Amino acid sequence: MIVAALVVTCVALCGGLVGVALVARRRAHAVRVLSSEIARSQEQERQRLAQDLHDDVGQKLALLKLQLQMAIKADEASDPALKGCVDLVDTVIADIRTISGALKPVPFDPGLLLPALRVLAQREGTRAGLAVLVDAPGDTTGLPREVELACYRIVREALANVVKHAEARHVAVTITTTPHALTLRVADDGRGFDVKAGRRAATAGGHLGLRSVEERLTVLGGALRITSEPGVGTTLECTVPLRTPS
Repeated sequence: MIVAALVVTCVALCGGLVGVALVARRRAHAVRVLSSEIARSQEQERQRLAQDLHDDVGQKLALLKLQLQMAIKADEASDPALKGCVDLVDTVIADIRTISGALKPVPFDPGLLLPALRVLAQREGTRAGLAVLVDAPGDTTGLPREVELACYRIVREALANVVKHAEARHVAVTITTTPHALTLRVADDGRGFDVKAGRRAATAGGHLGLRSVEERLTVLGGALRITSEPGVGTTLECTVPLRTPS
């Protein structure tokens, strides 16, 4: 009788554990689906904003520039400040184009993350005088689309930060994958920074690049680790869980 009772208890416990595992698995799957939907919605919203900036704000600025030029032409003795306004409008138009371009959907098809990153590295490296190396020892062709998009935008944001702040000469971008996770590293040989101060600035809204990276990772259930010291360089290490068969 005691043995039978123990067997029944063990079976009940095993059944309970299996039930808990199934519930956890379903919840994890639901989180992955939700993360994918959020990432897709964000891409659609970025596309809409890019179009609005180009078609609405950009066109109005172009019209303002034309009106200023006409005013200057009509009055040769016009205030020199008007000419300064034209230059300022030109600068704003260029900024709008840059922002609009950054908001547009990423320019590569599914499965082509690595070639797209190499094109990005070549373009940004040439523009800024940086040597940017992209390496991916494993297979990156089967990644979920939302992970591909996040990786591309994170690398683009990281390179922009290097150009703005790091005073680096070399940048190494490395992607490694396991069946369960992807790790993206962006390392530079620049001047480095105080990580705690940088995170405080990001929390306060002052370091938008770092904050943007953290937000992208949060949506995917990922994590960001920053290693840096003044004069040593900086390494961003992003870890993103990969979906497993449901």
